[in-house]
Amino acid sequence: MNSTMQCLHSVPELKSALIEYPQAGKSNDLDQSSHLLTVATRDLFNELDKNVKPVAPMQFWMVLRKKYPQFGQLHNGSFMQQDAEECWTQILYTLSQSLRSPSSSVNIDAVKQLFGIDLVSRVHCAESGEESSETESVYSLKCHISHEVNHLHEGLKHEYMSAMSCDYLHCCSNVGRLDRIIEDDPFQP
Repeated sequence: MNSTMQCLHSVPELKSALIEYPQAGKSNDLDQSSHLLTVATRDLFNELDKNVKPVAPMQFWMVLRKKYPQFGQLHNGSFMQQDAEECWTQILYTLSQSLRSPSSSVNIDAVKQLFGIDLVSRVHCAESGEESSETESVYSLKCHISHEVNHLHEGLKHEYMSAMSCDYLHCCSNVGRLDRIIEDDPFQP
């Protein structure tokens, strides 16, 4: 949790969006626990900005555990350590729901603008020439490290460009999948 919150705290645009988030006014389509987690995130960031000493994020942690009970799991009387990626995913999902612009003509998602990566997945069958494509927005790229993968670019290539041996697109074999980023992340160099 600490690494996730420190990383998110370092993004000034996210802090600005949180400052503009209303304390009491949640939208009708947002559940109460998501609203409370967004307010707790904003309050934690404010506290971090005001202090030079370490901050104990107890209020934030209590609200996080209420919204996502897996962060409060116990093992032998101690809280279990959780994966930073899981915390990142849950918090970004909640903030993406909370920090949407209430404008009637446009629904701008501040989190998607900051962290969203739009991917187009293209599946091509070499035998029939049939092709399908789908666009999705993700908040992280997957890179599985294995004995075949030694570097980040190899892991990303392995994850997002692959051959599939299934009956996808109604052909029997030689199907390839290629995912490409179609919109740049504003934080890429």
